[in-house]
Amino acid sequence: KNDDCTPILIAASISCVGASFAGDAQEFSGKYIDHWSSEKITKFHRLKVEGFVDSIRQGKVHILLFETVPALEEAKCIANALEEVRNKEKSSPDGPLPPFDCIVSFSCQNDHQTCRGDAIEDCAKFIEQSEQLTGISVNCTSPKYI
Repeated sequence: KNDDCTPILIAASISCVGASFAGDAQEFSGKYIDHWSSEKITKFHRLKVEGFVDSIRQGKVHILLFETVPALEEAKCIANALEEVRNKEKSSPDGPLPPFDCIVSFSCQNDHQTCRGDAIEDCAKFIEQSEQLTGISVNCTSPKYI
């Protein structure tokens, strides 16, 4: 907590697949979506989330922020990964994970589409209906489109 007793929340930033493996700025195009199966993208994010389980349990991380996501398909994989981890942790000797927020931050090519071409409105609807994701944001996008 800071001086006025407002809690300080810590967000752990997790990159998209394109920023981690492609090496050619595919986080801004989403081209890797054509070459990676949904299962492989889900596994990538599951491993990332699992890396933060202890920090979440210890109250050191309050938010997982998935950044520069160019495609709705990847957001769906993120939600699947979160569900897998939360379900696995329910049977952990430490019990289920405490509540934490998960935000997907999309990279966008204009004021209504992700870099992959998905309608940002569709992305927002998906996140609103998701039991795993709690927020949406935009990053690595020209300010004129925000």
